[in-house]
Amino acid sequence: MEVRGPAERPWTTEERFGSDVRKNWELWNFDVVEAFFQLRTHDGDVRAPYLEVQISPLKQGLALVILEPRKAYYTPLTLVWHPQNTVVAGLWKTRVELELPSEFPEGDLWGGLFACLGSGERDFYALNPNPEPRPDFHRPELFQRFF
Repeated sequence: MEVRGPAERPWTTEERFGSDVRKNWELWNFDVVEAFFQLRTHDGDVRAPYLEVQISPLKQGLALVILEPRKAYYTPLTLVWHPQNTVVAGLWKTRVELELPSEFPEGDLWGGLFACLGSGERDFYALNPNPEPRPDFHRPELFQRFF
């Protein structure tokens, strides 16, 4: 993903977050890009679990397996992922290679790509924008088919 932020402000980050993707709760309150990945057995299978991965400009990450949006989720015990970040002034490029957790079923890959930027009043960007003004990206019915 490539994000162009406002040149007049630095990226909104927090040094306190570490490298353990299971422990960076509230990373989403700062500048992050998010990717949601869901394997579906058929197009309408919006109840399948999905993986949410967040990454900050400082290469801090958070990973969650979502069983039911906003109700049931857990941090995967292991996640094989290799994030790469390049940050220069108002341009941030990130690339993440990962393996979906082994408990995910076989199926077609669906999901979404998002950027949540700023603190206080935030700006939200998406591959497939949500219809509401303050978007809730945990809406599998709005995910797009990747493969």
